[in-house]
Amino acid sequence: KFITEYNEAVDSGIDFYASQTVKAPDGKIILIGWMQNWDTCNLTDRGNRNWFGQMSIPRELSLKNGKLVQNPIKEIEAYRISKTSINDVNIDGEYSPENLQGRIIDMEVTIRPKEEKSLHSFTINLAQSEKYKISLEYKANNHTLTFDRCNTEMRNAVCSQSVCKVSDLQELKLRILLDTYSAEVFVNDGQQVMTNTFYIEPSAKKISFNSVGSAVVNSTKYDLHF
Repeated sequence: KFITEYNEAVDSGIDFYASQTVKAPDGKIILIGWMQNWDTCNLTDRGNRNWFGQMSIPRELSLKNGKLVQNPIKEIEAYRISKTSINDVNIDGEYSPENLQGRIIDMEVTIRPKEEKSLHSFTINLAQSEKYKISLEYKANNHTLTFDRCNTEMRNAVCSQSVCKVSDLQELKLRILLDTYSAEVFVNDGQQVMTNTFYIEPSAKKISFNSVGSAVVNSTKYDLHF
């Protein structure tokens, strides 16, 4: 018998709807959702994109200390190519490594303050061009992570930001699965997930960081080839 102790959203993003679960032959429970919402269903400024809506990456579900945990299925790793890493980089201000870019990627990032209370906020910019980008901003004072798609071609969308509360840990760990028009962000080994779609031309591949205060950052990025 299950007794409700608390409840929370399965996904803290804007575009995750009508999820379904299946049981794999090996017993794993796999979740897939529709990356769309009723607000963006009304968008007509899709340019030359002759498709509408897409499905999420399949996620393996598990329980840890009574909490639902979601992570991409391990089979995704078979599509990784072209590994790029940055290790123990001290960032205070803007940082744009030339070797770290891509649009269809699987990227892990860990962020920790260089010293106690030295970090105020940290932002990761993805799919960045001169005009557009999507952003993930972590605020250390209240331990929130904000996904921002205000600076994209989806200007008619009513909702352009999503926020989730993250664990009060010394280190924030993110795994970002970025596709041409979507991003799925897995927080602290799948404790939270944020799923969002966006419209930015596929040629925008720049990745950059911005830290207010001192942070130590590690990142490993793979291109994905399907």
